[in-house]
Order: sequence, then C-alpha cells, then structure tokens
Amino acid sequence: MTSEKTPHKKRSIIGRIGRILLRTVLIIILLVIVLLVVIQTPPAQNFIVKKATAFLEKKLRTRVEIGRLYISFPKNIVIENIYLEDRKKDTLLYGGSLKVDVSMLKLLHNEIEVNDVKLNKVTAKVTRLLPDTTFNFQFIVDAFASPEKAPDPKADTSSLKINVKNVELDKIRLVYNDIVTGNDVDVWIQHFETDIDKFDLNQQRFDIPIVKLQGLRAKVYQSKPLVTAPEPMAKDMTAAEQPAAMQLNLKRVLLDEIDVDYRSDVSAMFSTLNLGKLELNINKLDLSNKVIDLKNIELNKTIAAIRFGKKEAAKGVKQEANEETTSQADAGWRVNVASIRFNNNDLQFDDDNKPRQKTGMDFAHLKANDLTFHIDNLLYSTDSISGSVKKAQLKEQSGFQLNRWETDFLYANNEAYLKNLILITPGTELKRSVALRYPSLGALKNNIGALQLDVDLDDSKIQVRDILTFVPSLKAQPAFADPTSTLFVNGKLSGSVARLQIGTLQLRAFRDTRLQVRGLINGLPDMKKIATDLVITELTTSRRDISLIAPKGSLPQSITIPETIKVTGRITGGMNNIKPDLLINTSLGTARIKGSVRNPSDKIRSQYDIVIETRNLNLGTLLQNPQNLGMLTARFVAKGRGYDPKTANATITGIIQSAILKKYNYKDLNLTASIANQDFKAKASIHDPNIDFTIDASGNMKGKYPSIVLTANIDSIKTLPLNLTTDTII
Repeated sequence: MTSEKTPHKKRSIIGRIGRILLRTVLIIILLVIVLLVVIQTPPAQNFIVKKATAFLEKKLRTRVEIGRLYISFPKNIVIENIYLEDRKKDTLLYGGSLKVDVSMLKLLHNEIEVNDVKLNKVTAKVTRLLPDTTFNFQFIVDAFASPEKAPDPKADTSSLKINVKNVELDKIRLVYNDIVTGNDVDVWIQHFETDIDKFDLNQQRFDIPIVKLQGLRAKVYQSKPLVTAPEPMAKDMTAAEQPAAMQLNLKRVLLDEIDVDYRSDVSAMFSTLNLGKLELNINKLDLSNKVIDLKNIELNKTIAAIRFGKKEAAKGVKQEANEETTSQADAGWRVNVASIRFNNNDLQFDDDNKPRQKTGMDFAHLKANDLTFHIDNLLYSTDSISGSVKKAQLKEQSGFQLNRWETDFLYANNEAYLKNLILITPGTELKRSVALRYPSLGALKNNIGALQLDVDLDDSKIQVRDILTFVPSLKAQPAFADPTSTLFVNGKLSGSVARLQIGTLQLRAFRDTRLQVRGLINGLPDMKKIATDLVITELTTSRRDISLIAPKGSLPQSITIPETIKVTGRITGGMNNIKPDLLINTSLGTARIKGSVRNPSDKIRSQYDIVIETRNLNLGTLLQNPQNLGMLTARFVAKGRGYDPKTANATITGIIQSAILKKYNYKDLNLTASIANQDFKAKASIHDPNIDFTIDASGNMKGKYPSIVLTANIDSIKTLPLNLTTDTII
C-alpha cells in the first residue's frame, strides 16, 4: 500500500515547487513594475531628489540644489533648476531645465542611445584663478576619483556604443576664466540645435544633416599669449599634410545674429564679428582626402574688423598666421563651391604697425562697405583657382567705388585669364578679356619674354582717379594731376612679350592725345634688342599734353613746342636699326622723314640713308627767333657712314624751295656736300633777282687747322631788298 502512494507524493512536491517559483517570479515582476510606477510618481521622485541632494552635498562639501526630477521609464529624464556651487561660493553650474530622452534598456547591451537632449537656461562657469591656480571643478574630480589601478589588458572599451540623435540648447551661458593661459571667455547662446544621423566615436564618423545657431554673443579676451613665439614653418607643413581621421558628413549650417569680440592685449590683436546671416549647404566633406564640396555659401549683413596694434608680438601673430595659411594652401586641399553669395557686408582691416597713407588705397588700413560678391563654380586647388564672378560691388574708404564686376577667371601654374570681363567704376569701364600663358610662374622671373598674351579690350576707359587709388605716387607727375581725366583704350594684342603682335591699338588720353597703331614689336623687355614694324594710323597730341607728360625740366626752353602735332606713317627696326617713314603735321608746319639709320648712337659706325622734307615749317616761332627766321620749305638727303669729321664718309644734297630769312623769301637754293677721308666738298647756288651766286668749296681736315679752297661766282647781291642793310648796296 505504501509503495503505491510514493509517486503521487513526488509529483505533489514538484508541483508545489513549481508553483512557488512561479509565484516568486510573478512577485519579482510585480515588484519591478511597482517600483517603476512608484519611481514615476512625484513623491518618489522628490524622495530621490532629497537623497541625491544630501549625498552630493555631503560628498562634495558644497551647496547642491535640484528643483525637480522627472523620470518616465524607459526613456525620459527631466531635471529642473539644478544648482551647483564651487568652493568659493560662486556658481559652478546652473540649469533651468535638462531633458534627456535616453533608451535605458539599451544600456543593458553596453549601448548609450540618446534620442533627444534639451538644455534650457543653463549657466556654467569654469575658472582657474590665483593663488591656487586649480580649476574650480577640481574638487568634484577629487571627490569621485577612484584609487589608481593598473589597466586591464583584457578590458574591451571599444565595444561601448554611443549614439546621439538630437541636441537643442536655449539660453546657454558659458564662462571660462583661466589666469594661467590668460583666457577670459564669456559665451551666450540664444538657440542651438542639430540633428545627428550617425554618431560613431570608435570610427570617428559623424553624419549631421543640419546645424543651427542663433543669437551667439562671445567675448574672448587674452591677457597672456597662448604662443610666445611662432612655430617653425616645417611644423605647420607637417601638421597640414597629416590626413584627418574624423569623417564628418555635414549637410547644412545656419548661423544668425552672431556677435564675437576678440582681444589680445599682449599680441595686440583685436577683432570683432557681427554676423547677420550665414547659410552653408554642403555636398561633401572628405577631410581625410582634403576635399570640400559645397553647394552654396550665403553671407549677408555682416560687419567684421581685424586690427593689429603697435606691439612686437603682433608681428609674430601675423607671421604665424601667414605660415599657417601657406602650409594649409600647400597641403593639397581641393575646394569646390557651386555658388557664393555675399550681400551688403562691411569689412575693415588695420595694421597700426604701418603708417596710414594720406591718399590712395592703403592696404594696411582697409575699410570696405556694402561689399556684395557673387561667384559661381569656384574651384580651388594647390596649383589653381577658377570661377565665374557674377556680381561684385563695394565702397572703400579711399574713395574707390566698384559698381560692377563680372568675369570668368583662372589662375594656374601655367596660365591665367579674365574672360567676359566687365569692370565698372564711376569713371572706369573695362570690357572683354585678358589671357596670359607661361611655362611656369618660376620661369617668368628669369624670362618675362616667354609670357604669352591675348588681350582684347573693347571701348574701355580708365579714369586717372582710379589709377591714383592704387598708385598714389603718380600724383606728383603732371600727367596725373587731373584726377577727372580719362584714358580711353581699344585694342587687340597677342603673342609673347618677346614677339608682341598688335592687331589694333587705339588710345585717347589727357586732353588732345590720340594714338591708333598696329604692327609687331620684337625683343621686349630688352630695349637694346627691340625691333618694330608699326603702322601709325594716327598719333595726335598737343603742346599742353606734352607739357603734362614730359618730366619737369626736360623740355628745352629755347624751342617752342607746336600747339598741335599729328604723326602718321610707319616705323620699322629697333634702337640700332631704325627705318622711319613718317609724316609730321604741326601747327608750325609739316615735316617728312624717310629712310634708315643704323647704330645712331655710334658716331663712327653709324650708317644712314635719310630724306627729310619740310613744308612751311615756321622756324622763327619754333626757334623763338621770329625777327630773323620764317617759313622753310626744303628737301634734304643724307647718305653715308659716321658723323665724326675724322672718319665720316657721307654726302648731303638739298634744295631749299622757300626760306624766309630777315623777312625775305629765298627760293630754290641748291646745296650739295660730301666728306670722305677728311676731305670735303660743298656747293651752293641760287638764282634770284636780288641774289644770284654759285659757290664751290673744298678742303681737308687732316692737319691742325682745316684748309679750305673757296670759289665764288657772284652775279649780284642786293642788300636792301634782302633786308641786310638799310642802304642800297649792290
């Protein structure tokens, strides 16, 4: 009987144990649920707040307040009116509201996922002051510091995953005052928000669709320089060449109402930035490969100023900034910007280490107002920069005003150009294109002649006022004394500097000067090798323009410059072999010069075959002797070698068709002369009712005194009609 009941008792015990375990599990679950419900009730949360406050105050030995704690399991945590005081009874941290949406269940899987972080009315103050020079939060670090332990080589810290999706900040103030480094920083953030698609600290990858910042006010004062001496250029280059490990995928940045004030008393560098609006849309940021690809940049209503004071340290700051800029530029960056739009911005730069210029644009003291700059398809790389300027306007304190600028531009290692150029100021207008080509920038230093040009200027003009803006020293020149005068230019030039082809060149300058020329110039920039083939369609000028152009004191006082001068013709050859064919019309008569001259500066080796003709040339006015001289109409031919009497071998023939001397008109005076081996011959004849003679002369110049043999056949000379005497002498 007993053995038959044993199995039943075993089953009853197993069932009882199972029921007990089930009830235990249910009770545990119920307790957890109750605990979670209780935690979310105000009494429980107030209890937690009091306990936490008491613990922190005892642990930190300072004042701690937590106004309200709200926990909504399993995600939301809200802390309001938190206050933490430092040991000097000053505010260390105050938070009006801290809201965190965090997935608590994922903490069990070694993962931190923060869906939403919102901070409102938060103030944080970090200071490091004398005499202890320790940070005011150091007591917190010391209170929670654990005994030092040797690191566990088996510990895996890379498995912790952190993910933050959204951050929103409102009315945030950050104060940092460090007497050691000399930094005094006060930052106010009215509003900041961002969305984060990917936050991977292990791989250093961050995908951020948008960043918004509005109402930032920052004051950064430095009473001690962060860097006492500029770092070596080699160090900057090495740092710039290192690839960035961080992968940042940033899509859009919006900045509004940004106000930054930076001052460094030691380095004497001061800057302010009042940013109206900045919008940045990004296609790609590849920091590791140094690639930046932007869809657009827009900057509006911004005021920025930078000033370097009169201190030696300011020079070090400028040097370091220049070295850093150069190192980054040479590091292989590539930047693409599809659209840049800057509108109504004001920029100012002052270097007080350099004196201010009284006139002209002072590049050490710049101030540009209403700066508007639109550019499309900007491409920057280590060896080139290009783009298309669609609009540019500005007003500079020097008085320079740019009304319009449009162009497609390129600056590269072997070429540069401005195409579709339109540049307009109140007095200047440049149109068309300028293109340059060269083997390399370095090669130009040794051989400027290799520079290839392609210049096309169409009905352009340049006002002297704009020239003086950039070269104010020219104001001392009479030609630039009138800032309202304008230079008009129209022309096409091509070829190299060493061989420059002038398709056409038209100039109008000053009051009466005009030039229209075409042809070829060889040999530049070496004036000794220059050779030309120029057709002068028109070269017109005046006495008043020549007096403006000529250096002071260079014009002889004994010669009267004609009121008007016009030159046409052709010039070929160069400094050592010139072939003129020129017609010169002036208000004092006409002259024509045709022929060739070789080695004109060498009185022994010079060679010439030249014809000079004059017509009604007013020698009296020209030579300032109107009582004795008058009009001259004549033709002279000179041919030979040298003009030193000891070595010359030349012949001269001429006919004076009309020459007024002492108010008598001499006509048809024939002249011939020759010289060879210091022997000379000359002949002159005239057949006039009041003077009729023939003269032959010969001689040599070999001895100490020249010898001469003169044969004269005088028919008659009537001195009274010739105005040589007051009495009749025949």
